[in-house]
Amino acid sequence: MRLTSPHLIVGCLTAVIVYFLFRPFASPDAPFIWLSLNLLLVITSASHYGVYFFKKNLLDFTGWKISIFIMSLLWGGVWSLPIFIFTHDAPILYLCVMIILLIAMVSVPAPAMCHYPLAYFIYMSMPLMALGFKVKQLTIEGSELLLFMTPFLWGTLLIYGWDLYKTLLLSIGLQVEVQRAYKQSEQANLAKSKFIATASHDIRQPLQASIFLLEALKNYGNLNKNITKHITSLDKSMENMSNLLNALLDVSKLDANSMVSKSENISLQKFMHALKSDYHQLIIEKPMIEVQFDVEDCFAYVDGLLLRRVIENLFTNALKYTESGSVTIQVRQQNDRIFIAVTDTGVGIPSHCWDHIYDEFFQVENTQRDQSNGLGLGLSIVKKICVQQHWPLEFTTSLNRGSEFRVNVPAGKRTETLPVSDALPFNINLLRGKVVAVLENDEAIRQNLATLLAQWGCKSHCSGEFSQFRSSVITNGIKFDLLIIDNRLSGSMKGLDAIKILQSELNYTFETIMLTGDTATTDLITIENDGIFVLHKPIKPAMLRAAIMKKLRLQKI
Repeated sequence: MRLTSPHLIVGCLTAVIVYFLFRPFASPDAPFIWLSLNLLLVITSASHYGVYFFKKNLLDFTGWKISIFIMSLLWGGVWSLPIFIFTHDAPILYLCVMIILLIAMVSVPAPAMCHYPLAYFIYMSMPLMALGFKVKQLTIEGSELLLFMTPFLWGTLLIYGWDLYKTLLLSIGLQVEVQRAYKQSEQANLAKSKFIATASHDIRQPLQASIFLLEALKNYGNLNKNITKHITSLDKSMENMSNLLNALLDVSKLDANSMVSKSENISLQKFMHALKSDYHQLIIEKPMIEVQFDVEDCFAYVDGLLLRRVIENLFTNALKYTESGSVTIQVRQQNDRIFIAVTDTGVGIPSHCWDHIYDEFFQVENTQRDQSNGLGLGLSIVKKICVQQHWPLEFTTSLNRGSEFRVNVPAGKRTETLPVSDALPFNINLLRGKVVAVLENDEAIRQNLATLLAQWGCKSHCSGEFSQFRSSVITNGIKFDLLIIDNRLSGSMKGLDAIKILQSELNYTFETIMLTGDTATTDLITIENDGIFVLHKPIKPAMLRAAIMKKLRLQKI
């Protein structure tokens, strides 16, 4: 229906051309009849289209088919008249022009009216029948050929319109199949996401408990060398699994476009200094590699956490694939853009791998899936972040000579920053005497976290059930400085709801850390939008301790 609107305009213009061009050859009443019928046709058609666009539900499908059939009958009837009323004494040239105009009027609407083949058949048959009848009355030379061409044209347009109709049905069928396949794919992805979220949560819980227990064991003194060796090996295995789960969480967030970013002006000198400090031990373990940081004093307007994930993935990859030589991070500002390049003199990337280096789980020369060589998600995460943040990313590489990855980020405004200084060791006395409440329904995590908090000098109040915790806190007048809470609590209670209840009922303020194994992005966005600081299980105890200190606004001394 929408496609026929332009043909209404064309039909009106053609009717005007017929009126002025053939008026000298018209019968006395022909101009008035022609104008009156076309005016009626325009009013009827405009009303028909208006009802369709604004009151479509006024008729059902059958009703619209009948109305379209009637409109086609009206148009066909009107356009069967000009060959009779405007060509009474017309010269042969004008007669040919009239024939061309009629052929155009019945041919052009074919693509638009192929949705309704019967209506098109009625519309184009009436003018062509009138044309055939007129040609039959002609006594000019060659009229027999015109008489033959009229039914030929009618048959050709009939076949053409029917072919268009079949093509349209096939196209609609394909669209339906595509939509059905898309819905099935969405359902499959939703089922997969739910399964991964559930499985991920169930895996993260015991893994987090084991990590806390392992850290508590490491803090005990007088362990013999064999036990220490086994603890170190177990720690490495748990770290690999933690890295895999966290990388999968990053990928799922980026695929769902639900990773929240908050851009701010950051000093890249300070940013790179922090990176160098955090990877100091890894750099020491690579004595054959000269690590250089060539950083201009400039600022970038970016999400610091996302930029950190990009640069540290590129940096650790460069260290991993370089046996000897150098790894360099260079930062340069050009006008309103910052160019960050991570260059190494390592093994390089073979040309047959160039198209796959950003694929998930793809690793060069690691077909055996040795997790000590990484998981194959680093560059995939880098690419997804850069695409999401609109940071151009490119690389150059030469086999056995090294690679260079370049990231282009927007420049920021210079702001006052504290001078960078080397990180000082953690002073455990800073947490001594702090009261930390733990609301966690997993007993192993709860017990092992309580042990860790005690080792850090904290007093802890732990519970696995919200109503019991709430009653105990209110009845005993317990005041805590920080609440560590899981998002999934016993029953149907959610961590966010529990926090809001406690905030409204307690007459003092407290800081909150949500330690959760949930990966459902919609829940996480809701939690983060409410200003809750979220940590994802499994988390290293050192990171949890640093988060506690940050929330309690403690300083390292």
